[in-house]
Amino acid sequence: EMDGLVAAEAICRRWPRGNRPRLIALTAMAGPGDQERCLRAGFDDYMSKPIRLEDLTESLKAAVGYRTNRESAGL
Repeated sequence: EMDGLVAAEAICRRWPRGNRPRLIALTAMAGPGDQERCLRAGFDDYMSKPIRLEDLTESLKAAVGYRTNRESAGL
């Protein structure tokens, strides 16, 4: 069995930073240190449930821009 943290670590090992999918943690984990643990595991963004539509929209916009900018730079 694999949780999100282990999955993020595996994805980050498999793909170089410029070529991997952007990872957004959508989680019920909202305790002290949970955001830092997610980001350390390789997630690019973190949101705890309940998710606010505005926050999700901003995160997805950033993901699209991140991907486009990285590809434009040839990374």
